[in-house]
Amino acid sequence: MEAIDRLTILMRTYSARQCLLFAGAGFSAGATSHNLDGSQQNVPTGRRLVKFFKDTLAEDTDDLSALSDLYQDEHGEYGLFQLLKTPAQISISNYPWKEIYTTNYDNVIELSLSAKNKSFGIYNPNKRPSDVDYRTLPIVHINGYIESADFKDFREEIKLTDAQYFSDDFSRSAWGERFRNDIITSPCIVFAGYSLYDLDVARVLNSFEGMKERIFFIVGETVSRSLERKLSQFGSILPIGVDGLMELINGIDLSSPAPPSLYLSAWEKVSPPTSIPRALRDIDVINFLMSGSVDNDQFADDLYKKNYLISINRDSTDYIVDNINRHKL
Repeated sequence: MEAIDRLTILMRTYSARQCLLFAGAGFSAGATSHNLDGSQQNVPTGRRLVKFFKDTLAEDTDDLSALSDLYQDEHGEYGLFQLLKTPAQISISNYPWKEIYTTNYDNVIELSLSAKNKSFGIYNPNKRPSDVDYRTLPIVHINGYIESADFKDFREEIKLTDAQYFSDDFSRSAWGERFRNDIITSPCIVFAGYSLYDLDVARVLNSFEGMKERIFFIVGETVSRSLERKLSQFGSILPIGVDGLMELINGIDLSSPAPPSLYLSAWEKVSPPTSIPRALRDIDVINFLMSGSVDNDQFADDLYKKNYLISINRDSTDYIVDNINRHKL
């Protein structure tokens, strides 16, 4: 199956806020917005946004807030919002993600969500992972700080900061541990515009069997051989760019989302024994207790016959399985 077909199926199957988006610099770099005359331009962010305001307004100050005030005075708040509006990023950001991680310091994701009046929460390494409220879409800015923004007051609240690189401090932090867990437990992980320069992320992506089938890198139509070789070790490369990802998402019917599909990342299915297992020996018990090694057929036979010689039957296990089947956990 082609990688793009597999990604489409996964994003359709797990559209009940189970997929994870990781947005890198390339996610914002390809963004375009509409000028007041209807023409398109790259979305100005950070220093480019300051320069755009200064050139447009013929002002010398580098104060972004003051420049935003002046631009709104001349073109209105809607004109300012249109300047920062990004069609492809709007569609991508508004897919029902479980969570969005980003190395970007800009506000493209927040503006894209505000354009559709979608609620979100913004988190940075200075906050605690336990503060995350899943009643709104969590956006984790791992390389910088930005305050939340809504359409009516995004101009006053947005603080653009200098980008910082993914540091060891983050890797060792509670957020780093949460990030690793999210990567491991998500049925579909989409990296958009991220070059995977961080070795800690690479280790996570290569830690568990079967992860490669659920990791996708969205890159531009041209990708260097070195980057292609690096990314292909960890997942599938889709040279479709953010516009291609937008088209893929737009083709998924989200008007009637399917109920959450089971994705048990920390569970292993036990199949009926393929042969008649031999009787337990002392060495089998020693290997099980000392290293956790067990013969699959012996273990399956023990479960299916309910002998419970090398397995334990707990009431809590039945409770957990029952709630998973009823989508309660």
